[in-house]
Amino acid sequence: RMQGKNVMQPMGWDAFGLPAENAAIANKTAPAKWTHANIAYMKNQLKQLGFGYDWNRELATCKPDYYRWEQWFFARLYEKGLVYKKMSTVNWDPIDQTVLANEQVVDGRG
Repeated sequence: RMQGKNVMQPMGWDAFGLPAENAAIANKTAPAKWTHANIAYMKNQLKQLGFGYDWNRELATCKPDYYRWEQWFFARLYEKGLVYKKMSTVNWDPIDQTVLANEQVVDGRG
């Protein structure tokens, strides 16, 4: 922007899955309420810091207008035979009761 260029800075919230659900359960609230409250809190913090995100292009993976397309895409992959299931070794997190990516595991712990 400082060089006169148009810069698009959208904001996306990866806000769907077992960790969010488990946190909501631990805090005795509904997952949607918990997730939306956390998004609002973080968004407010980012605005106070003055970051130049384009809030008109904000998305959250927990909103139906986002995940409906992910489900649609998955269904197309399934119809084409590109989806499969297999046995594999995974990084299991017993606390959140979910699988972790290799990048999330440090010294054998999540």
